[in-house]
Amino acid sequence: MDYLKKISEELGKPTGERMRILFSGGEDKRILSACIELEREGILSPVILGRRKDVENTAKEIGIDFQSLDFVDIDGSPNFLDIVKSYMEIRNGQVTVEDAHKILRYSNYFGMMMLFNGYVDAFVSGSENSVIDVVKPAMRIIGTKPGIEKISGGVLMLKEEEAYLMADCFVHMNPDSETLANIAVETEDTARKLGINPKVAMLSFSTKGSAKHELVDKVTRATEMAKSINPSLELDGELQFDAAFVDSVGKKKAPGSNVAGKANVFIFPSLEAANIGYKIGENLGGFKAIGTIVQGLKKPVATVSEEADQEAIIALAKVIAKLACKDIK
Repeated sequence: MDYLKKISEELGKPTGERMRILFSGGEDKRILSACIELEREGILSPVILGRRKDVENTAKEIGIDFQSLDFVDIDGSPNFLDIVKSYMEIRNGQVTVEDAHKILRYSNYFGMMMLFNGYVDAFVSGSENSVIDVVKPAMRIIGTKPGIEKISGGVLMLKEEEAYLMADCFVHMNPDSETLANIAVETEDTARKLGINPKVAMLSFSTKGSAKHELVDKVTRATEMAKSINPSLELDGELQFDAAFVDSVGKKKAPGSNVAGKANVFIFPSLEAANIGYKIGENLGGFKAIGTIVQGLKKPVATVSEEADQEAIIALAKVIAKLACKDIK
């Protein structure tokens, strides 16, 4: 079955209240159109965050009526003062009331606070934001899960029934071995929650010592660290991509590995490699890149990429709703 269709069916089951997914960037044509379609489909509840005039202008420009959508005006929310009070409690005296009012006019801060306070189940940040625009409020407000010190970004690669997860595509430019190990553990957890039976490949330009270099050593150490963090992981490295993905190559280059040739979760040694890798998959392999999913936080957060179309935004909403489901262990 098509992967997204499967998620849609799971979200559409009459098991309770629909997940409320908050989108910033309501003035973005793609996001507004995607939310209209999601509302029509009826398996989750999109909530638009923005400034009324900007959103109304976009709606008028693309010829849609957004009045059916749940809309939060960042400049006129009835919950604004409560959110200011809550934010000041989180910051524990480190900001003044005046500073809090200014900070919470920024959509990512306001959106994270809506998520923190339970007004919504997940938050999707618009493509106009930089990495730091998302990471800073996420870390200050939502915080990381117990035992997790750093966040990372996963991109889900989809084509019909095929689904693969790649990381870190968002935060760490050149992660050390410890960071890489934690990225692997957290990405494995994301994959499992998304219904993927994870087999994790720690990628390199070497397979099992075929090349000697400090960059290879970094991945080898990370592999050992990840296994020590969670010995039950189906994880192996270091592996070249062909050894990780192609069964015949995996058997030849890494005989006896339970991951080589079967991997569906790919951990890249650097942000540069991850970005290049998922864009090759998207543009040459015909996959749809969904994300970024911000991993390691206490609550679900994602970002819309600059190149995402309406279809990708709808898919991201369903994926983040799946992660928000309360029955996920």
